[in-house]
Amino acid sequence: MHSRRPAHRLRRLALALAACLALFGAGCNTPSVPLPPPSPDDFDIGIASSSSLIVSSGPQPSRPSYRYEIFNENLGLGSIVRAAADGSFTSPPIDGVPGHRLEISYRHGLVDDDVSGILCVIVPATARRLNESDRCPD
Repeated sequence: MHSRRPAHRLRRLALALAACLALFGAGCNTPSVPLPPPSPDDFDIGIASSSSLIVSSGPQPSRPSYRYEIFNENLGLGSIVRAAADGSFTSPPIDGVPGHRLEISYRHGLVDDDVSGILCVIVPATARRLNESDRCPD
């Protein structure tokens, strides 16, 4: 009878250890909350030429040195821009014309969990600050 006790205790210890690992190990893999998409009024669109445009943003103190991704959905190309320490940036000229769909997102760091949602806007006919009416239709 005494020989069963150590085996029984060992089994209970193993079950307790497994329960602790399951409970506390799951805490390390909690799902992350995605960063919110940028707002249209964060950006200005400039016309660089008859077939290219520039996207810029004034200071965004909550996004210092973030990486912005600007993608022209119509042409299938875009640009990646690193913001300054104050969160401002100006993209290089991007191929595009009024009426094209631009997708804009940002990321903090290199981890996929630190990627914002996507803002989709229609390029306006003139250079100006974007607003809510420039959002892509659903």
